[in-house]
Amino acid sequence: MSIDEQSADDRFTADLLRGAAAIAAYLNELGETDVKPGNVYYLRKTSKYPIGRHGGELIASKRQLARHLKKIISSITTADPRTVTGAGSGNIG
Repeated sequence: MSIDEQSADDRFTADLLRGAAAIAAYLNELGETDVKPGNVYYLRKTSKYPIGRHGGELIASKRQLARHLKKIISSITTADPRTVTGAGSGNIG
């Protein structure tokens, strides 16, 4: 394995979240409030966040989750307040 391939693997590994608990903890770090592992299964089931599955384990990219949350927040701050229905309020599921 070349050094470039190894560094790409290291970046991928550092970006990967494995399991509902790890994904919930990361979403809480990003500013969502009180996300529990059970909420992560709901978000996956409803396709509300970029969360995948590898075998029986939930997986997600830190980079994609951060980008997705930033997009949600941006749409709320630029939306007409009369049309926003609680998205991003930390009230998941």
